Amino acid sequence: MSDLPSLLITSIPLTIGAMLGAVGRAMTESLTAPQHERFSAARRWPAPWPLATFVVNIGGSFLLGLVTGLTVHFGGGFGSSPIVAALIGFTGGFSTFSTALVDAAKPAVTAGHGQYRTKTGERLELKHLLSALLHAFAMVGICLAAAALGMWIGKLV
Repeated sequence: MSDLPSLLITSIPLTIGAMLGAVGRAMTESLTAPQHERFSAARRWPAPWPLATFVVNIGGSFLLGLVTGLTVHFGGGFGSSPIVAALIGFTGGFSTFSTALVDAAKPAVTAGHGQYRTKTGERLELKHLLSALLHAFAMVGICLAAAALGMWIGKLV
């Protein structure tokens, strides 16, 4: 029972951070919704590109990398602070790879059922699977680079 105060000192900021991250994600989604269709149409992707999910995962990866870099720089003591707990909660609520991969896979998986159609009305086929794979690999690659950049900047501080 003696760890209860310590647990509360960490879990309350973590919870508040997660709530703020979820609100930030919803706001990002609503702000990028008008650009979502233009971005997909301008690039002529066979399926809509999940722009909001892409933006939040890159931002979340960078922020978590930055927090990790700062923790390493300050010798690990920084990592147990309530501020870090709040930042980790925020990135967890703000970004989610499960949503990113589901967004990427939706058109390819449901193509046979005819739920998704291109602007010309054709059914989704191999090109939609390739688009889903491109999105998934781009998401992982760019988020990995963003996390590494955040860690590098955190170490410089």
